[in-house]
Amino acid sequence: MNTASESGSLNKKVKIGLVLALFLGVLDIAGLALPGPDGETPPIAVMVIACILGIATIVFAVIALKNRNRNAVRGVVITRFLSALASIPAFFVSGIPGSVIVLTAVLIVLTVVAIALMMSKPFLVEHAEATRSAQTA
Repeated sequence: MNTASESGSLNKKVKIGLVLALFLGVLDIAGLALPGPDGETPPIAVMVIACILGIATIVFAVIALKNRNRNAVRGVVITRFLSALASIPAFFVSGIPGSVIVLTAVLIVLTVVAIALMMSKPFLVEHAEATRSAQTA
């Protein structure tokens, strides 16, 4: 089979992971518009990196959902991993409010959940299997 576009439909777990990743990508972009607590914002470089990773996540996720493309799912996994990795310094920099640290931890956990869902096997569910499982339910 061609890895660019395969037959069958995406596994339900993979779809849920992609939708969660889309949500996280939108949050990365929205971070540009939202001021931090006390009116402070993160360094501009951090915000730009988060925005770029958010846009890349959305592009890869849309491609993965439309074309059932494994490489696009891998792109989503990589961008979400890098986004989580970029947020880790928030735990070690002094002066960051506790609410931001908690929010960062929640977003990292959601990222791990999304990655785990997207990497679940099987990637695709064949149409015959989907019909058979629907009939037994």
